[in-house]
Amino acid sequence: MAGNSVPDLVEAMGLAVVLSEADAAAFGKRDGGADVQDALALFRHAVGDLG
Repeated sequence: MAGNSVPDLVEAMGLAVVLSEADAAAFGKRDGGADVQDALALFRHAVGDLG
């Protein structure tokens, strides 16, 4: 997660949500996947029912 564009970050995290829903283990299969999963959990918390 790098860069300064909030719209790009929101779009990327939205795509990550879709990919994660299609294959819950998708990010665990890649280098750095744990970091993406952590960021995704934080994003879901921020924009979901608890956000």
